[in-house]
Amino acid sequence: MGTTWTEKFLNPSTSSIRDIVFTDKNHGWILCNDGVLFHYNNSGVGGTSIEEITNITPTEFYLENNYPNPFNPSTTINYTIPKGENVRLEIYNSLGEIVNTLLDGYKDAGNHSIIWNGKDSNGNSLSSGIYFYRLINSSNTISKKIIMLK
Repeated sequence: MGTTWTEKFLNPSTSSIRDIVFTDKNHGWILCNDGVLFHYNNSGVGGTSIEEITNITPTEFYLENNYPNPFNPSTTINYTIPKGENVRLEIYNSLGEIVNTLLDGYKDAGNHSIIWNGKDSNGNSLSSGIYFYRLINSSNTISKKIIMLK
């Protein structure tokens, strides 16, 4: 079945596959982190195709694992918000102190990405260690662990 895929360009800086689901051997769905949905069709009528369906408005407040993790010198943090609202993305050290606020303001609904360069709010490089990143809106808080290795 691997020979029936059609190549489709995904920009690696903005698109990555979040999930792949096959409903049967001829039909599948690919959901990307940027909200793009692709449909795979190998029905035998008209050949095999992968078509972009649409951008989907997300339905949940979600914070993904950063990548790479561990990281040096920078890492990407992806997050999803279901409606336009004010959000904050903060970096904490292992003592629970805020070392940097990467985002504090209004964002439209959708999938978003931000890069942290391993520096504090003053632009100073932080030491190797365990940090935490926290996404906050008016009703939710999600935290994840991040490791910086130098």
